[in-house]
Amino acid sequence: MSRIYEVERKFCFAFANISRFHHNKGAVPFTSIVFKGSTGQQDIYYDTKAYDLDKHMVWVRLRDGHWEAKTLRAGSHERATYEEVKGRQGIVRMLRDLGMANWKEKEQVPGNFGLSKIVEFATARRTYKVDGKFTVVLDTTDFGHAVGEVELIGNDGIKCHEEIDDFISKHRWFFETAGTVKSKMRAYWDAFPRGSELVQE
Repeated sequence: MSRIYEVERKFCFAFANISRFHHNKGAVPFTSIVFKGSTGQQDIYYDTKAYDLDKHMVWVRLRDGHWEAKTLRAGSHERATYEEVKGRQGIVRMLRDLGMANWKEKEQVPGNFGLSKIVEFATARRTYKVDGKFTVVLDTTDFGHAVGEVELIGNDGIKCHEEIDDFISKHRWFFETAGTVKSKMRAYWDAFPRGSELVQE
């Protein structure tokens, strides 16, 4: 069975351009753009006190009360191919595969997998389906960081990256990728000292 990957590229955007994007009035128009709605998300990220998951490019989070995890399979934070896991059982298997499960096979798994809460923030998200297949999200956090993502789901990560790169290149009036584009997590750690809020529940 082939794996399904979430391929994404982060970008910066100017708030002044959102209306033009929303109404498809840019210098190079999109084939189609459908606004899927605005949502709010509450994310809590967990790790060991030594940040072992982050060192292995693995992130475990509780998003709106649901457990999720993602691991970086290729690329960087700005231009990445992730494998995603949803639900407690999948996360347990992933942690065991990484040798990070500190409980025995038949022991009850702790509610937070024995991890500590390291980051918590809320995000306002606008989601669009563009040109029939690209998901474009515009995120603004409660600590003042704004970042966008172009996402594509598929079983060929290289091909998905090529399609995203071509898409962004065609519409550079909106997608700003020059320089460093910070993820929400990296921006959070710039704003708040890493390690200052470790909480084990």
